[in-house]
Amino acid sequence: MNETVDNVAFGKRVADRRSELGLSQTELAEAAGMKQQGVASIESGKVERPRKLKEIAEALGVTDDWLLYGKTGTTEEADAAALRARVAGKLKSLKKESLLSLLDQVDYLASRDQASLPPRGGTKG
Repeated sequence: MNETVDNVAFGKRVADRRSELGLSQTELAEAAGMKQQGVASIESGKVERPRKLKEIAEALGVTDDWLLYGKTGTTEEADAAALRARVAGKLKSLKKESLLSLLDQVDYLASRDQASLPPRGGTKG
């Protein structure tokens, strides 16, 4: 796409979506594989097209086009990716005992979700 990017609007979309998800700049940066200062530069309108655009979009659960130009929106898959990034950001503050308890809960939820999937090649009835 060769459209011109409005750096300020782009930065505002990043900041607004990050806030909507309850992510700090540091959490978004970690989820996207970059530094917090990079997120701050984007949000302040100093960056037109970051190298980690796809990673930022995935962490925020939006499309590249929405971030850059305000086109299209979020998808269910992208929303789930954003939630995973949010959870990953919170994990760093948990102690070992809490992590073990959480792992048990995640195992339970994963098995429950797996059991609700339709068989391969079929549809859920």
